[in-house]
Amino acid sequence: MLSVLALEVTEKRLRALVMARGLKGLQISQCLSLERTATGPFPSLEELDNLLARMPGAPKNMVVVSSQVTLVSLPLELARLRALRGERLKEALRWEAEPYLPGPPLECLLGYEEGRQVSEALQEVWVSAMLREEYQALKGVLGEAGLRLLKVYPPEACFSWAALYPRLKGEGAVLYLEEERAILAQVEEGRLTYLRTLPLTLEEIKAFGSARKLHPEVAAAVEEMALPPGGLALILPEGEEEFREFLPPRLEARPLSFPCPLGPCPSCFASLVGAAARQLSFRPSWQAIGVDDRLPLWTQITRRIHLAPLMALLVVFALFSGHYLAVKYQTKRLAARAEVLRAQKEELERAKKQYDELKKEEEKLRQEQDKKERQLEFLRSEYALEPRRLSPLFALVSQEIPSIREFQPLGQGAYRLTAEAPEVGTINRLVTKLQASPWCAYALLEKIEVEEKSEKITLPPPPGEASPKTLEIKRKIYKFTLRIQVTP
Repeated sequence: MLSVLALEVTEKRLRALVMARGLKGLQISQCLSLERTATGPFPSLEELDNLLARMPGAPKNMVVVSSQVTLVSLPLELARLRALRGERLKEALRWEAEPYLPGPPLECLLGYEEGRQVSEALQEVWVSAMLREEYQALKGVLGEAGLRLLKVYPPEACFSWAALYPRLKGEGAVLYLEEERAILAQVEEGRLTYLRTLPLTLEEIKAFGSARKLHPEVAAAVEEMALPPGGLALILPEGEEEFREFLPPRLEARPLSFPCPLGPCPSCFASLVGAAARQLSFRPSWQAIGVDDRLPLWTQITRRIHLAPLMALLVVFALFSGHYLAVKYQTKRLAARAEVLRAQKEELERAKKQYDELKKEEEKLRQEQDKKERQLEFLRSEYALEPRRLSPLFALVSQEIPSIREFQPLGQGAYRLTAEAPEVGTINRLVTKLQASPWCAYALLEKIEVEEKSEKITLPPPPGEASPKTLEIKRKIYKFTLRIQVTP
């Protein structure tokens, strides 16, 4: 949880407030108002010790609201404002606001915030300024008390924010009353859009308010400001909570009050509420109006680090990074090219495999063609010329063998016969008959093989059963090859 201690120092009073930002938003945990025991614009070490003793658990980070911070409004060209940012804009504002600064421009610490747009070409800019010497003195006193100063805010830039607490959204109008002056302010979405200080004492305003009339200068400022729908919020000195009765009902004036676990904080804590809310916001533009002596990040880096070695290191890093990216790019390209070549290689291997298969198929078909051509040639020549020589051979073979698988003429009356027989005895009888025939010179059994075949036979269902029966019959087949020589 983020928390901050806000402190406001006036001539007679010392006010402090602790605000934290949690999951439920901004919350005030403590508020305290003490009479001063010292004089001067800043607190003494004894006052700070007394304050911290009465606020146990207060955070060490703190912001201060001080009238020692001067707040001025400057019109700036809109194009110039958009062109300048950060420290360049702050330096330009330093010389633009030179006549209104509390000291020489180079001896002042500045803050700024954009205001309303005056015209199409001009933008209002609020500039806060504080002498560097005074800031260092305040920072030293707080440091001795164990506190860390974050920023010093002008009260005019903070009390108007109290009208938007705790959501910090929308718009609000505030009448801030002190013993010697009155301030009217208006804020829209965290941006100060109107601020007017009237040199009127509280008694002068009360004199008109006793008749339920508004002081003419206050009435003119209210008309110029244009009240928002929520009416006018009042910030009153301590002990003046009944001042509301001196204002006309049409203003819908209401004294501000802020919830706190130890009891509501009165409206006199409005500047502290605004300063703490600004510091705890997550928008740097809302904190920029506060004054501090912290150097810009780039200035701190340039002061702590030697630029020449850093630039050399950056150049080397850029070179190696460029080389690495180039190698990575080339590697990626080569990997993609390798993937393409791998796919092409696989495609070529598939084509080669398909080509080899086609070659084998071609060789097989060629052999089959040669075989058929020899058979056809045999049928055209030898079988036609020697019907008497082959007719008794086929007649004898058909008596023993029902089917011939292959009959191949070898030339000069020699033939090779390939067939199947159900048993060895059939082969023996065929060979015996061939050798006993007068036209057969010899019959040579070249090869015999045994194969086992199975056949399934479906039988009709027996009486009383619905499903047919299937029988599997296994039998042996003898495959043999004969070489036969037939005499002329």
